[in-house]
Amino acid sequence: MSFGFSIGDLVTLIDLANKIRKQFVGAPSQLQKISDEVRGLSIVLQDVEVVSAQCDLTKRQKVNLEEITANCHNVLLDLEKMLDKYADLHIRDAKLSCRMKRAWKRLEFEPDDIHQLRERLTSNVALLTSYMGQISSQETIAVRKGIELLSLHQNDHNQHTILEWLTPVDYAAQQSDFIARRQAGTGQWLLDSPEFQEWLDAEKQTLFCDGMPGAGKTMLTSIVVDELTYRFRDNRTVGIAYLYCNFRRTQEQKSATQVNLFATSRSIPEIVEKFREATRLEIRASPEDVRKYVDGSIYQLPSFVGRNPELKEEVITAIIKAVDGMFLLAKLHLDALIGKRSPKALRTALAKLPSGSDAYDHAYQNAMERIQGQVAAQVELAKHVLFWITCALRPLTTVELQHALAVEVGEQELDKENLPDLEDMVSSCAGLVTVEEQSDIIRLVHYTTQEYFKRTQDHWFPNAETAITENDNGVTAFWLAVIGNHEAIAKLLLHESPLDVAPQPLFPVVKRNLFGMVKLLLDSGKVNPDVTDTCGRAPLFYAAMKGYHAIAKLLLDTYNASADPKCNFGRTPLSIAAEKGHQTIINLLLATDKVDVDSRDNAKRTPLWYAAQEGHEALCGISVPPLSSGF
Repeated sequence: MSFGFSIGDLVTLIDLANKIRKQFVGAPSQLQKISDEVRGLSIVLQDVEVVSAQCDLTKRQKVNLEEITANCHNVLLDLEKMLDKYADLHIRDAKLSCRMKRAWKRLEFEPDDIHQLRERLTSNVALLTSYMGQISSQETIAVRKGIELLSLHQNDHNQHTILEWLTPVDYAAQQSDFIARRQAGTGQWLLDSPEFQEWLDAEKQTLFCDGMPGAGKTMLTSIVVDELTYRFRDNRTVGIAYLYCNFRRTQEQKSATQVNLFATSRSIPEIVEKFREATRLEIRASPEDVRKYVDGSIYQLPSFVGRNPELKEEVITAIIKAVDGMFLLAKLHLDALIGKRSPKALRTALAKLPSGSDAYDHAYQNAMERIQGQVAAQVELAKHVLFWITCALRPLTTVELQHALAVEVGEQELDKENLPDLEDMVSSCAGLVTVEEQSDIIRLVHYTTQEYFKRTQDHWFPNAETAITENDNGVTAFWLAVIGNHEAIAKLLLHESPLDVAPQPLFPVVKRNLFGMVKLLLDSGKVNPDVTDTCGRAPLFYAAMKGYHAIAKLLLDTYNASADPKCNFGRTPLSIAAEKGHQTIINLLLATDKVDVDSRDNAKRTPLWYAAQEGHEALCGISVPPLSSGF
């Protein structure tokens, strides 16, 4: 066991010190000094526990505490072994109670080995006392600074609470991401338009801008927000609110105040009708904006394009013509030209640039063909990235997707060394995937991309659902996510399709004390709280064995797990809790009134027998009435 990293480790160390102290009862006077040293160590450890729970320890402080407590642990273990050298253990059963008493050997002076252990204890107490002094000094300074910042933090907290009440979605992060992608000078036509200027000068008016898919509505909205924020940056009487609708999020917005609205939408009749009385301006990608975008991004093409002004202009002109008002096509067409090895190959590709109503499908088809032309490993990576994003019910973060892709066929654990590189994930997808840097969301480049893959999923990802949910050995990605405590991925997979959660993941998460994951599994209704393993042990047995009170209480109180199931060896949760000395678990089980305190296992041993065997004196009264035999 590693000590010093958690409060639980300190508690375990304190319990060990107290246990050893009790073993000095009746000891000769020559051992009284070391008994006092153990008592002093226990007191200092309790002080350290209290202070550590209240402090934000640095990494170095945690390392120091780990080293000191590890030394304390070792000296206590050595002392416990040494006690057996100077005393014999006798057990008496007087029916009404059980007692374990040491018969001490006669000593005329303090033995050298005990003296050495006492010096080690004294040294560790001094180290802990010094450590406490450092932490206390640090906390005094921190409290002083905290008082100075309290008012500011309270104001920030209040503002955050209000924003969370308005919406849990961080639109500011989306705005930052969108405006960062803007090519300088684009969108100026909208800001200079008479419609926008009239809306800006009017009061309580709405400017509605509709446009075809990919025309640049989202980007232009971010440009408008940026312009308004800059224009009114010093005017505290003007408030600017904005939101971005996402096809993966269903948001309800109701306007109850007198505000000016700037809204963009696809040209859907039902939506357009709602804005029939508003000023209207159609959004299309202007040739000037497309030119600026392509000119600013042409460095991505082979170097022979930049060195040839005529070829460069030919590329810009061809893309402007093919785009026909759909800004997204400019990016897709540029991506299609990347990697061309000669001017002839480039001109051939320019001549085939799709346009018109089916332009997006053709562009996405071309992108998938470019993906198919990569090396096999890149093709596989790209397809996995694309179908995970396409099939997900909500936006995925980069970390979530990396962990999902790290699942290996035949492996029972998630190996972090198998996490794919984010740059490789994005580049393998030929421009169809992008990362929002502020929110760390990885997504398809446009909602029309999502629509395309939904229509063509059977063609591009015919085995997507199987690939996501199960590998060749029948080990599911869901199972790996659960035992790896990747709760977000587990939730995603749990609701993605009707999953079979076997092999049973409840046991490893109980053993690892993963409370949230245990609750997730049981809430799904797909896991039986009384399921047993090959030894006939239920999850409650392992919670009792480890002393995990919260999980045991969850199983008993929330999911009505059986309180007294017997395993193949006849052991019950009460029996194993008595052996391990977990008083809180024993109290929890006894409170159910559904356990047999005198239950015998296959070896005819009762919970009382195990408590006495392990020296848990406080637990020797759990059998009521006391046993008369079979102890």
